[in-house]
Amino acid sequence: MEDRFLIRLDNEPSFFTIIDAGGDARSTPYPNCAASLPYEDADRKCRELREHGFPGAYVTDRFGQPVLPADIPVEQKYNVAFRGEQPNMIEGLSKSAAVKVQRQLREEGFTDVQIVRSIVGDRTADKSNVVWGVNTPEDTGVKS
Repeated sequence: MEDRFLIRLDNEPSFFTIIDAGGDARSTPYPNCAASLPYEDADRKCRELREHGFPGAYVTDRFGQPVLPADIPVEQKYNVAFRGEQPNMIEGLSKSAAVKVQRQLREEGFTDVQIVRSIVGDRTADKSNVVWGVNTPEDTGVKS
């Protein structure tokens, strides 16, 4: 299940619910009645709310507590590259799309194609973490 986040509008217990037809933000004092959003959407909406009269708006977890950096989900994307120092050929794919591209390239005779994991949102991650080298995903036990 995807992590969901709330938006707290100020220091009072008021959590964002919707923007009404008049363009006003509505809120509730109850976290379980608030709009529940993926982190990226909650962060984007928070920025909009700060620009429109809610300078204290911030993202919270589902219990209404401020989000810590460790709470922010890390999104994994995959790149398809050739072995060696060459730059990535295709970047930002889902795992299944990367496997499909790898298979197609291998069928065309490019045996040195590999899948490289790229972790979005983790500034400390090694951006060149090889997941599948010359072996197929089936050889490594990874299901596509």
